[in-house]
Amino acid sequence: MENTAPLGGYNLEEIQAGGSKDPLINYATSKAANWMLAVEAGELWGGDGILSVCQNPGNLKTHIYDSQPKLMMFFVNFLLHPPKMGAYTELFAGLSGDITEKEQGCYIIPWGRIQSLNPRKDIYEAMKEGKGKELWDWCEAQIKIHE
Repeated sequence: MENTAPLGGYNLEEIQAGGSKDPLINYATSKAANWMLAVEAGELWGGDGILSVCQNPGNLKTHIYDSQPKLMMFFVNFLLHPPKMGAYTELFAGLSGDITEKEQGCYIIPWGRIQSLNPRKDIYEAMKEGKGKELWDWCEAQIKIHE
């Protein structure tokens, strides 16, 4: 999901400007940011018995594609799965006994598995360097504006 996100997962200046001009980069950035926020939430709330995970429900055949060109969908449909498959991922994330405090901030992949290692090593490095906290703090500031 986050494969086309910028180096380090996101570019805060781009987010502040409303995103890039490329919707695919914006989507990938949102997925990488979601992962980072899940990890950060786990670090903040983990001591309270709360588990935070990020989940990728998979490529699902939903109404999100209704506005896409029919020719494109002819090919894309071969890559899509019934929506219930995404539910398996969500149910696993919410109910599985396999997810413990040791897996805090883990990434759940289709159809309900804990990803052992994401190929985006730069995102792991960015999280170690505090980029997740930076994003968390920015999100908190955006919420505060509307309180």
